[in-house]
Formats: sequence, structure tokens, C-alpha cells
Amino acid sequence: MPAGSRYLADRYAAIGRALPVAELTLTPTPLSRHALLLDEKRIDLFVKHDERSGELYGGNKVRKLDYLLARARLRGACRIATFGAVGSHHALATALYAKRLGMAATCFLGHQPSTAHVYETLAAHYVNGSELVRFGGSRSTRLKLLRRHLRRDRTWVVPAGGSSWLGAVGCIEAALEFAAQLERSRDLLPTRLYVANGTMGTAAGLALGLALAGLPIEINAVRVTSADYASRDGTYRLMRKTAAMLHRIDAGFPRDLADRSNIRFRDGFVGDGYTRPSGGSGHAIQVARRQLNIELETTYTAKAFAALLADAGSAAAAERLAFWNTYNAQPLPRAGDFKLEQSGLPEDFARYFPSEPAGSES
Repeated sequence: MPAGSRYLADRYAAIGRALPVAELTLTPTPLSRHALLLDEKRIDLFVKHDERSGELYGGNKVRKLDYLLARARLRGACRIATFGAVGSHHALATALYAKRLGMAATCFLGHQPSTAHVYETLAAHYVNGSELVRFGGSRSTRLKLLRRHLRRDRTWVVPAGGSSWLGAVGCIEAALEFAAQLERSRDLLPTRLYVANGTMGTAAGLALGLALAGLPIEINAVRVTSADYASRDGTYRLMRKTAAMLHRIDAGFPRDLADRSNIRFRDGFVGDGYTRPSGGSGHAIQVARRQLNIELETTYTAKAFAALLADAGSAAAAERLAFWNTYNAQPLPRAGDFKLEQSGLPEDFARYFPSEPAGSES
């Protein structure tokens, strides 16, 4: 995050002093404008390109990690631990940037449906030297794993998805950056912004940030996980806690900001669940690739873009929409021929390995 681009710190000096960043985010990420053509209808569309947010790994995770890993480093952490599914974007991003900052990484990973993407993610962890721990089973089994791995190396725990009040601060910063980019076209503001809602931190931070900027844009938080991980009540709790914590640091920060936010929760696009594509995912990927020249994936971004496409058909002619692309666009580290028995990974990750050894072009 280059000097001079910390919009929140520029407004609230005490917050800037209290919450350092690790300078992982490449800001500002581009904002592009497009004419989206759908069945002879033209939709004015903005795309916020957070796929380009980091040098090692892009997407929304980097903005959260900027604050979370800075706090860990300040507290003298030697190892970062986090959680996710085996193909988790968050877990990989955390491991890559922890190493960049000189810290080891332990990722507690649960199973998910097998895809080529999962194998590529495991290969990237292997190249990075991440410690991967199969996380599942009974509650007592999970507690034993946590006790064994978290009582060493001055370990700092980052929550799943990086979603905490501190992680959400990175997304408030992102929303203020977005508002600054729109400043020259206040008469052309988008009316609705679509973003995937997985663990609530990104949607919560963007909603707070847009409210802080005084923009009336409606956040459409498209749920892509179970309601246990992303819900209306949970998102508002996170928003209120974030605002309360920032108000505690700087009394000028509005404590009631969550109540001023404009957020709509969309539950109709999760499909068969997390990591499983919804009915409109394939079409959304094709439209984004063909008309916007961006790549989406079926777990998060295709579902959010499918919600946008579903609404675009009934959008008023003068209405403008916006899409926040949270999918990494950076190439992953490749391992060449990568075999489980050589990797040190948990044995029950074998289900994610192809039957034939994968070459460097797979």
C-alpha cells in the first residue's frame, strides 16, 4: 500500500497511528467501465479489479491481510495459523504473504469437492513451504490439533477468511479508494455494487466504507457459503463491532455507521453450497471472459456476477451497476511433478491428486 493512499488514516489520524499496515496491497486497484450487452440491452457497468491487489496473490484477502499481518508482526509473531477448505484462497494468500514477511504458516484445512484448482493450490503451498494440517473429525480431535500446533513459535491466529473487525478495516479502506476513483463522475455513480459474501468481512467493510464516504450505492452481498458463515445478523454484528472499535481508537469515527449502511443480502445464488457451482455460474464466467476480459471462478465470483446478470435484465435503462472482482489474477507457484509421498502433506489429501503425475503445464 503506497504511502499517501491510506484514506482512512488521512481522515482519522489516531486510527492511522494505531493500525499499521504491512504494505502488501498494490493500490489503487484499477476501476474500469464497460457497456455490458445482454439480449440487446446495454448495461453501464463498473468493475473494480481487486484481482490485481497484490504482487504474490491478488483478490480481497490481501486488503485484510495488510492489517492482520501487520498486527501479528508488531506483536512479535513467528508463525501465522489460519483456517479454510483445502482449496482456500484465503489460506494460500495468508501463507504466501506470511512467508514474504518472514513468518512461517500453518493452515488447518478441511475437505471439499476435488477440482483441478485444489491440486494447483496444494502445489503452491508445497512450493511455499506451508505446513498443512488436515482439520476435521470430532470436536475433541480438533481441539487436540489446535493445542499441538498453536502452542509454539509465537503463533498468531488469523480467522477464516481474514474476517474480523481488523480485517474489515482493510475493506473500509478499499471502499474509500473506490469512492475517490468515482469522484470525477459523481453524476454517473453506480446504484448497486455486487460482491461475494463468504465470511462477511469484505461485504461488511465495503458497506461501512461507502457509508463513511456518503455514497448511496447499495451493496449486494451475494452469499456463497452456508448461513453459518455468512448471514445478515452476523454481518451486522461484524459491522457494528468494527465501527465500535474504530470509534474507541478515534472518537471522531462514527460509532453508528453500520446503521447508515446500505446493504442487501442475497441468498439465492449459493446453489448446492460452498465450492459447488450454482446454475448461473457457467454463464457468468463466459460473459465475464468474453465481454470484460476477466476470469471468474465458481466458488465466489461467478455466483456474485450471476446475481448481477440476473438483476441486469430488469435494471432501468439509466441504471449503472458495479462488480467487485475478488478473484486472484496472479499466477500460482508451480511445483512441476508433484507427488503426495514426496510432499509431506496429510495422506488423506491424496483424493486431490490426479491419477497421473501432473507436469508443469497441467
